[in-house]
Amino acid sequence: MVYAVEGDTLSLVGVDAATGEQLWSQPASPGEVVPGIAIVPTVVMTAAEEPLAAYFRPDPAGNLFARLVLADPRTGEDVFATEPLLFRSPPEQCPDDRDVCFRARAVYGEAGTSQRLRLTDGTVVQEPPGPEGFVRGIGPKGLSDVRIGDLEYLARIEDGAALWQVPISDLFGPTFSTDGGWGWYYFAEENLLVGHVGQRRVGAAGSPQEQNLAAVVSVALDAATGELVWRDEGSLPNCTTALPLPRALDDEDSGVGPGSVRCRYAGGVVLQLEQDPMFSELDVTVEGYDVRTGDTTWTLPLGAVEGLVFDGGVGAVAGPQEILLPAPDGPLLVNLTTGQTEEPAEDQVLFCASERVRFDYPEPFYVDELALRERSGGTLTIPCGPDGAATSDPIPSPPVEAVAVEIADRYILATESGLVGYRLE
Repeated sequence: MVYAVEGDTLSLVGVDAATGEQLWSQPASPGEVVPGIAIVPTVVMTAAEEPLAAYFRPDPAGNLFARLVLADPRTGEDVFATEPLLFRSPPEQCPDDRDVCFRARAVYGEAGTSQRLRLTDGTVVQEPPGPEGFVRGIGPKGLSDVRIGDLEYLARIEDGAALWQVPISDLFGPTFSTDGGWGWYYFAEENLLVGHVGQRRVGAAGSPQEQNLAAVVSVALDAATGELVWRDEGSLPNCTTALPLPRALDDEDSGVGPGSVRCRYAGGVVLQLEQDPMFSELDVTVEGYDVRTGDTTWTLPLGAVEGLVFDGGVGAVAGPQEILLPAPDGPLLVNLTTGQTEEPAEDQVLFCASERVRFDYPEPFYVDELALRERSGGTLTIPCGPDGAATSDPIPSPPVEAVAVEIADRYILATESGLVGYRLE
């Protein structure tokens, strides 16, 4: 399944992985989810291990009203659909793996609540009241943002109850808040949650924002207790969500996940709506690190690489453990588990990642009085050479296996020209 945009129309499309034939298409909506969260296909599993597509379908009840639909991914036909609601979070499998959880509100002006759609009968029920205050899911294993008055906590919520909660200011500092963004990863073998939250906004919505790029913090928390295991100032796990990672390294069950690579930053940036970031004295170092201790295992200074600060789509995948990154004296192939580097061959074929796909959705998301229509989806894969230019040369199998979604005996990529399927021999 893929999301597709034509004009200002957003659709969820089902495609036969063996033939590339389009099987179905349904109108889709981003809901009232904050625009910074990418719109990507979601699959949930029933108790019988049957997959269902979970998505929002636009509804004329009002601006950004939608229905949560669970559909047969083979046909697109509805299995369940809710009443129109204002959905404040994407649909996801509940932490207990039984149902589909989300936050939503019934009318403008009221606070959203945590709800679940039961996969047994399609009914929507309120989650137990849970912790006092506002609750928003921000990561795996029920990791949530909980606000009680002026205090903001990180908490792990399960079956409506907080297993633990820790003030964000105790972990990161007094100026940090999930209002400035977040990114979290779970490592099953170590039972650790590794991630970060951003800085609070200063000034009115839409006003220029000055950021010290070194004023970032990453932490590791014991997923069972919330205890701080380690804290590292000046770095972010996985650098940016657009850092190209081979699929084998982007798998939380593999034991080597995205948090085993990070970027350490220096310099500053000014951000202003609808303008390119303005950097000053930018310096980026890519590091490997031990998830258990936070200790650095290897370093690679890269200098002023702007694409590793936000979602610039810098770099390319070369194989199951290797990516290509820009460096002061030319691009380097970097082994993400060892930190070893080598120069790429001039005719080497890789896969570059695009920036996040951007599009305008006709119904705006409001921040105070500011109407935001721009939304984002995932990234595209582009066959490229070491210079980043697109190429039509034959592609060797290691890059394909490292980036494609494997379905049966096909490897499927989303590219600028559409979906492309490979069969490796």
